[in-house]
Amino acid sequence: MTARNGADALLQLRGVSRRYGDRQALHPIDHDLAAGRCTALFGHNGSGKSTLLRIACGRDAPTGGRALFAGRTVAEDDPEVRARVAVVGDSVACYPDLTVREHLELVTVAHAVDDAPAWIDQVLADRRLADHADALPNALSSGQLQSLLLAAALVRPRDLLVLDEPEQRLDPGARARLAALLVAEKEDGVAVLLATHQAELAEEVADHMIALEDGRVIEQGTPAEVLRKLGVRSLRRGVRRRIRARRRRRPAIRPSGTSRRTTAPSRRCAGCATNAGRTSGSAAATVPSSRTAWCSPSSATAAATPSASCGR
Repeated sequence: MTARNGADALLQLRGVSRRYGDRQALHPIDHDLAAGRCTALFGHNGSGKSTLLRIACGRDAPTGGRALFAGRTVAEDDPEVRARVAVVGDSVACYPDLTVREHLELVTVAHAVDDAPAWIDQVLADRRLADHADALPNALSSGQLQSLLLAAALVRPRDLLVLDEPEQRLDPGARARLAALLVAEKEDGVAVLLATHQAELAEEVADHMIALEDGRVIEQGTPAEVLRKLGVRSLRRGVRRRIRARRRRRPAIRPSGTSRRTTAPSRRCAGCATNAGRTSGSAAATVPSSRTAWCSPSSATAAATPSASCGR
């Protein structure tokens, strides 16, 4: 099944498929995703959405076909891919003894973010976490934990944003803010790939929708076309009003002087606080080294494994 936007696509999937033992989790699919565009994956649990997302961001390798990011094979251990692809997974995984702010400081140090304190403050405000900046994860509600996962992706440079059901655990107001955020990401030139169960979110944000069932593409096209063929009704009109109201009140997500990084930062350990010296100017936000053993023999594994706490 093919859906292509042109040779200049940032993400290119060429016949990608995935088999786990005797089970074919994903049948071959072709798709192109360009900068400033959004593709939504739609389907029941077990339909292949998360498998396709894992392949797209390099967390899993296809057993057939190729996944390319900026013309190179997607691999999780590729520094350029890690520097330019931000991921919000479907599970909450935080460091229990790091505060909300310290989680975000860790991300900014790992990605050598310019003007990190200002960026962190804006992201905390944008995700309604400013009053919980000094709270530990176990003091947060499930919706606030989901907002922390989103904040960890927003506080770092990105050209591709991959999200697995980001609307889960969010109340209606937070879902409207999420939609406004993703529209703003597109306007800023970020490519967005998300899996969702919410038809309204897909209609408001996505330019293209792929409906999956048992690992196969059953429909694709604009969200309105696909939902009509599937017989799915949405409440888009009311959601659109809330999203537009949120966007009018929503401040810019990026402080001045900050831009997406297009080359990977040089670093020994992606989470080591000693990398603060590589962050320019006053952006050297230091995470207390006693919190985590980033420079232990297992640090390479910890740094290479995407987790909700590090935004990638």
